[in-house]
Amino acid sequence: MLTAILLALGTAALAVVVVAYLNWEKLFNWIRGYEKLVEADRDNLAFSLKEAIDNGKYNVIHGVFNKRSGKIVKGTKVQADTLAPEVLDAHADDLILYPA
Repeated sequence: MLTAILLALGTAALAVVVVAYLNWEKLFNWIRGYEKLVEADRDNLAFSLKEAIDNGKYNVIHGVFNKRSGKIVKGTKVQADTLAPEVLDAHADDLILYPA
C-alpha cells in the first residue's frame, strides 16, 4: 500500500501547512476530518505518512487514498520542524492507515 500511496502523491495537488511543532491532537483532528470520505467509499483509506527531510525537519502527509482509482482524494502536506514523541511513535513504520 505504501508504494501505491507514494505513486499517487507524485500527481496529487496538496495544500501545504508549515508548523514548528506537530502534536498528536492536531494530526488526529485532521485525520478525523476525513471520516465522511472514508465512510462514503469502502475503497477509501485515511492515511498519514511521515518522511524525514534532509534539513532535519519532517513532512507529514495525511489524506484519503482510493484503492480502486489509485488516487489521493484529499490531502495535506505538513512541514514541521519537530514532531511530538507520540507522532513519531505512531509513525514508527512511517505509514498509518485507517481503516487498516
